[in-house]
Amino acid sequence: MDNTSLPQDAYARDLIADGPSPLSAFLPYWVVAQISRFAILLLPIVFLLLPLLRTLPGLYKWSIRNRVFRHYARIREIDDPQQLRELESELAALDREIAYLHLPLTYRGYAYDARLHIDLLRKRIANRAG
Repeated sequence: MDNTSLPQDAYARDLIADGPSPLSAFLPYWVVAQISRFAILLLPIVFLLLPLLRTLPGLYKWSIRNRVFRHYARIREIDDPQQLRELESELAALDREIAYLHLPLTYRGYAYDARLHIDLLRKRIANRAG
């Protein structure tokens, strides 16, 4: 084989060295060659994507929690003693907005906690007013 001056095809050399693929009994050679090329390209991509797939649940949890926690900045502003009475209606609107958030059941606890904090502020308003 090495006595010729013609260049060797890499796939032909591999076929001679390794023998035919088990898929060659069912598929034409050109299809088997394309499958092996695709497998060579796909393997590194899979190894790069596996760590990224592990981060998806954490990103999802963060996005769900963020939907509730973004309201806490306004809750802290409402907690200012001088503005408690004027902002009671805004507190009720925040409570409604959090109540109507569409969250998965496992993350509903974050919304309940936020509503409990809002209820605590309402009680503070009632105590200071009364």
